[in-house]
Amino acid sequence: MKDLSRPTRLHRRKGSRNYYFRAKAPVDLQDIYGKREIYFSLKTSDRQEALQRVHIESVKLDQEFAEKRRQRDAEAVDKLSEIEVERITAIWRHEALQVDEESRINGLSPTEFQAWDDAITFAYIEARESLATGKLNRISVELDDLLEEIGMKVAKYSEAYRQLAYALLKAKVETLEALKARHEAKVVKTPIKPVSPVHATPTESDRDDPTIIQVHSMWAEEHIQAGGPEKTVKDFGTYVRRFVELHGDLPVSQITKRHVRDYKDAMLKYPSRRVGKLKDMTVPQLLKYVRVSCPRFETALI
Repeated sequence: MKDLSRPTRLHRRKGSRNYYFRAKAPVDLQDIYGKREIYFSLKTSDRQEALQRVHIESVKLDQEFAEKRRQRDAEAVDKLSEIEVERITAIWRHEALQVDEESRINGLSPTEFQAWDDAITFAYIEARESLATGKLNRISVELDDLLEEIGMKVAKYSEAYRQLAYALLKAKVETLEALKARHEAKVVKTPIKPVSPVHATPTESDRDDPTIIQVHSMWAEEHIQAGGPEKTVKDFGTYVRRFVELHGDLPVSQITKRHVRDYKDAMLKYPSRRVGKLKDMTVPQLLKYVRVSCPRFETALI
């Protein structure tokens, strides 16, 4: 029968008079510690003294665990916008389809074609089962590699990480369906690679190519210094915010006529008044709400 009076971290080796401290390393910290257990001698054979020491060491270790997690998650994002989640998964989808397209351009032998077909089929079955049952751990390696590639940290055990993992699983299923279609000689275009998310580490080229928000900030500062009205800054700020909600904070050089046209079309469907729950919705959320719930807004102007 288990001795409930004994602290779970207090142990005694066979053949040893001394007591030992023994604690499991948390699963999320095992990579940092490089082991599954923390084990050391309390350097006493007296039980009462061992009880005091194990209590002190337990408090110290729990504080150490908390600090290790704080250091690990330092600068890690624990919240992501809907746009950022979509952009991150779009980067993964682009790369997967781009690699596949390059392989097909170079040519596949009959053996390679069959092997690729088997691999796609197996991956598709596994991805669908993972999505249906919510087995997010099956996508974690791919997600971690993707985040490292784009220079972004998301707190591993945060709600944002779980939402991102689920979104990536959905993107994987959709991408594998696209690969299956290509294998059946159907035309599936490789999407343009989206700009990195807002929280990603910018590259040198990014710094030389300001985004629409950065350009607006520079213009606003010059406008105010020149004595221009603040209302103008506020009005243009609203337009920029809506554009970013729709397309992301794109570098100005990457904004195309299609972006502008899509923005114009979205604004033509944008409700002239936002009340109640509409106030907190982003442009994509509003457009979806208008399309599904309020078709009468479809022709409303700003």
